[in-house]
Amino acid sequence: KKVASGLVFDQGTLKVHIQDDFLKHLSPYINKTVLFGIRPEDIYDKLFVSDHNPRNIIQAMCDLVEPMGSETYLHMKSGDARFTAKVSGQVQVEANTDIDLVFDVNKAHFFDPETEETII
Repeated sequence: KKVASGLVFDQGTLKVHIQDDFLKHLSPYINKTVLFGIRPEDIYDKLFVSDHNPRNIIQAMCDLVEPMGSETYLHMKSGDARFTAKVSGQVQVEANTDIDLVFDVNKAHFFDPETEETII
């Protein structure tokens, strides 16, 4: 949806601010349902990111922690949204705790829910 500060993907408790250069592609979908996709490696623990948009910090509950050596998979939920983050193996998170994550929205993808085609 369009707000005073620009575009926002809003799924209730999960709100992500979208950069203006996506407006051209997303303008036909403003105030319509779209699917938001982001790869697990494009979601970061806020503690390990120095340069980020403070509007794209998501607080989410960690359901499951999968340590894989040099990386860890975090299975997260924020309201009805469920997603997986692939973070450094140095990240210390326990299941059933909240963590602040940063979404790299420059690498996000949007899909038309009816056709399943990529919007951007």
